[in-house]
Amino acid sequence: MLDIAWNPTLNTLTRNAWRLSFGGGIAPVQRTPSTRIREAPHQDLYRFDSTETDGGRPVLLVPPLAAPAHCFDLRPGQSLAAHLAGSGKAAYLVDYGTMGYSDRGLGFEDWIDDFIPAAVERVSRLHGGAPVDLIGWSLGGTMSLLTAAGRNYLPIGSVTAIGTPIDYESVTMIAPLRMVGRFTGDRPLTPRLRRWADSPRRWSRRATASPRFSASSPSRGSSPGTCTTPRPSRAWSPSTGSWPTCRVIRPGSSARSAPS
Repeated sequence: MLDIAWNPTLNTLTRNAWRLSFGGGIAPVQRTPSTRIREAPHQDLYRFDSTETDGGRPVLLVPPLAAPAHCFDLRPGQSLAAHLAGSGKAAYLVDYGTMGYSDRGLGFEDWIDDFIPAAVERVSRLHGGAPVDLIGWSLGGTMSLLTAAGRNYLPIGSVTAIGTPIDYESVTMIAPLRMVGRFTGDRPLTPRLRRWADSPRRWSRRATASPRFSASSPSRGSSPGTCTTPRPSRAWSPSTGSWPTCRVIRPGSSARSAPS
């Protein structure tokens, strides 16, 4: 039987349904002032405005694929971008923009080989070649880790992954499908994902618009802490199937080394 924490999930869904139906609804997004410093398809680069910086390493926010870029910048008091800018950090954001049917051919390699490296290099140049600290949420953390691991020449100072599945074998919902795949010789998720990717945008949006877990209650398999890895000294090795190691820090536990 699947070990799923249903009570917190149902409580969150009930509260959200009540507020949407009888409450004030969803509060409007209030963006932190920012300036677009580069415009390109699916890789617009913004810098959050701040009065002064501490002269430290710049920070690049890397959003996931199924959430808007303003997930880091919701409203005052709920904005990582505002917190960084207010703390004197030079904070940047890469924005993928709107995805359409014509983008169905894009894959992880486009982000790992092009979008994220281009943003890292541009931010670094703006700061005299300084290393860039990446902060990625969910798949943004996955893509940041893959970028750092596969391109050790990039000026990456660190990668912080928030709510990013590090060990996919521990993701409860995927475990049964992986077990079936051992006997069928196929990944049951792969055909489904490919069919979704080939669907028109309106159907893709509908498929990904299901209720999500609250940020205060991460799903199993996601790290509620941070995974920070220094600039990697080696890339992915096909022969050993290994990545550079990182430090995974979880609340209430000591740090341990784990493959990223």
